[in-house]
Amino acid sequence: MFFAVFLLTIYFIFLIFILKKSYTKNSIYPILYIILFLPTYSFFQIIIYDISNEIFLVELIKYSKDFTIFSILFIYLFGRKNPLLNIKWKITNLDILFLLFTLTVFCFIVFQIGESNFTERIIYGKNLLLISSVYFIGRNINYSLLDLNYINKILVLLTIIACFVSIFEFLTNTHLHSLINYSSYYLDLYSIDPTGNYGLSWTFERPGPIKRYGSFFADPLEFSSFLLLGFSIGIYKIFKSNILVNKLYHCLFISIVIFGFYLSYSRSAILGGFLLLFFSLFLMNKFRLFINLFLLTFLLAFLIYYNSSLETKYFIIDSITFQNSSSLGHLFNWIQGILSIYDNPFGTGLGTSGNSISVDNEIAIGGENQFIIIGVQMGIVALINYVGLIIYSIYNSYKLYNLEKDKSLKYLPFIVCCLKFSLILPLLTSNAEIYTFISLFGWFFVGLNERRYSILKN
Repeated sequence: MFFAVFLLTIYFIFLIFILKKSYTKNSIYPILYIILFLPTYSFFQIIIYDISNEIFLVELIKYSKDFTIFSILFIYLFGRKNPLLNIKWKITNLDILFLLFTLTVFCFIVFQIGESNFTERIIYGKNLLLISSVYFIGRNINYSLLDLNYINKILVLLTIIACFVSIFEFLTNTHLHSLINYSSYYLDLYSIDPTGNYGLSWTFERPGPIKRYGSFFADPLEFSSFLLLGFSIGIYKIFKSNILVNKLYHCLFISIVIFGFYLSYSRSAILGGFLLLFFSLFLMNKFRLFINLFLLTFLLAFLIYYNSSLETKYFIIDSITFQNSSSLGHLFNWIQGILSIYDNPFGTGLGTSGNSISVDNEIAIGGENQFIIIGVQMGIVALINYVGLIIYSIYNSYKLYNLEKDKSLKYLPFIVCCLKFSLILPLLTSNAEIYTFISLFGWFFVGLNERRYSILKN
């Protein structure tokens, strides 16, 4: 119990430091909270519960995250010498889409739509409002080259540590989550029984059964989505570095990330990595390399398939044709969700779709596609709105990358553009916005991009 209190004391000192700096400085301190804490957000809760066995302490951590982000937004809106409301900046199309998205979520929280009660709607709705909050916080921050270099170093170090933790899991053949009583945490707090062959959940294994590892993230799916961020950083640094030693260093970094993809083994994230690679070549106008690499990838895929075992061939075919249990589960949930959208074009209410803990399984419809989840809960208009957020975040980042004259500042739009594009596949196959770190990090950086883009465009 003492150790739990000690860890929480350190955490709240860090939290107070971030809030104080957010009030006094126009800086990137809010992103430090996102980068340094949110990757271990779920893991930290499980550790605290494992040590203390106190649900109250877990709830304190959960709601401190919401309090911190909403407080920083409130500080930027009202609490500074030059609050956001007093700053004159041109409203962009992306701003309008975020305002509409926020208004839609508020309406679905306030009005009784669907079977969820008011408390359930607040719990689910505030998670969606966090997306808008971090965007508008980022929208109000000016960043410098020094800030970007600082962020880059932290992200690279975070990626390396996460990959080495998963490598340690692999070498010891032990899920880190098993050591901190992951299954007891979910059973005691959410009445979710352990499943699968390893006493955790089916997410922690692939057909075989073969273990897949989540490092210090909530699960392997969140870890694999995070690796897309590290992959985009590595690609950018390889092509933009003029020093051979640095190129070799970044090649080694990418090799570690690729091994992380193998250990977490999310098919959508792995395919997203290929999309990211080809899209990054397009972004940097390396069309000849794009064509050569595409042909080489196609040839290697054919050779690997041709020389693989029958079991591997059947696995690939069953995945493509939706005949294995995982793919079939995706297909069933997609059809169920699409039919619900057709029957209820204005939505069935918050908390009625998805596999978030705040969703009641007895009334849940669909859940394996972020776009369908939005459409089921808030209707076709909200679905179009959400798709617009994705499209504009990618398009405006692409435009900013081309507009930016300072080559050293091209880093940010490149990373955001590639990350958002590569996350499309995970969004199509999972409730990816519940991956706390990669979701809030991505939308925060979209806000940073949009501010810079609106300045350069005008």
